[in-house]
Amino acid sequence: MHLVTFRNALSLSFQKSAGQVTITCEPGKPYAFADSHMDQVMRDEKVASAAVKISNLGSRIPNFHIGARRVGTQRLLFYNGSGGYGDQIMSWPVCQILHAAGFEVHVLVDPGNQSCWWGFPWVKSVHVLPFAYDTMVMFDYFVFFDHVANLDEHPGQEHPVDIMLRKIGIDPVSVDRVAKRVRPVFTPADLTAAERLKGQDYAIYQLASANPTRSLPPKDSVFLLDKLSSEFRGLKWIVAADAYVAPGYTEALAPLLQRDNVEAWNDDNLRALWAVTENAKVVVGPDSMMVHVAGSLSVPCVGLWGLTSPDSRARYYDNHYPIWHQTACPMAPCFTYGINFPVYCPPRPARDLCEVMAAISPQHVIDHVRNIVYKNEANDKADRETHVGSSRSVRADGADGTD
Repeated sequence: MHLVTFRNALSLSFQKSAGQVTITCEPGKPYAFADSHMDQVMRDEKVASAAVKISNLGSRIPNFHIGARRVGTQRLLFYNGSGGYGDQIMSWPVCQILHAAGFEVHVLVDPGNQSCWWGFPWVKSVHVLPFAYDTMVMFDYFVFFDHVANLDEHPGQEHPVDIMLRKIGIDPVSVDRVAKRVRPVFTPADLTAAERLKGQDYAIYQLASANPTRSLPPKDSVFLLDKLSSEFRGLKWIVAADAYVAPGYTEALAPLLQRDNVEAWNDDNLRALWAVTENAKVVVGPDSMMVHVAGSLSVPCVGLWGLTSPDSRARYYDNHYPIWHQTACPMAPCFTYGINFPVYCPPRPARDLCEVMAAISPQHVIDHVRNIVYKNEANDKADRETHVGSSRSVRADGADGTD
């Protein structure tokens, strides 16, 4: 993280999946900027010329350890700058554990991620970078993770929740696995937006991750959706894609939207999509947002895994059914989070797909979805029969002289 002071007032815009966020920096005041934003900000010649002081903030922020608590107020500022919504979702359990330990938890986020933290009673406030340094120093403790796992390409890494817990002095083994996932708290607006699908049977399909190395190419992803929507015509397929998905995906999807059971999620309110997820029959997608949303809600999810391993990212999610053909590549898992394929991939004339992702056939996914849907239908039927049987028992008791 960096500390920057500008000679004149600047309005800086950041584009995220949740929309554009504009931050105005007061002249002469130091502001904290995330590492990931510095290159973006300083590429703008007008912004770079206005900067008069740039420092590394790390030396000013003391390392946090849960055992080194001081007497007095316990205001704690938490930040995970690893990337997208999935990383924020995996930060929820850590903050809830810190709250349970007696800290007053405040959260600092990248622009566009603030809505991830709405509704939690144990989050006192949410702040957005760039953040005024004079306000930052009002907190007592700082739990800052510029990167959690995103720069670790070697195999054997822990789950991000466990990494964060260990770094702040909590043995991950001592924490119950149920405490390592947290359900979102939906606002009335989120639930209202989800009302239009009430009473329908639907599934959610995420076209791609923001990172192409963890996604099926556009034609392959849409081909898979074509097969799923044809096989399961009784389900409406809600297609999730955010602003970071390459245009090729939306172009490839367009013809499929003519089908009566395929619908693109066009609402900018991603929290409404999360609320919709709670009643989905199944979710299908790569290592990205919807895997973590489904996992936090314990909704059945078929995960499409390539470079990363499901154990390292989805270990604590119930009802997660990963498809991961590790043997398809001698390097898997390779945990490369860059936007390009690593140089140590098996050679191909032109590479646009991870070998492990390429090994996933539509039939593999169809079989997983069928097992989930039929299991759901069997459970629903058993629930109905139990309810009917219970109701009959009550009426029989009444007929035997309880009146």
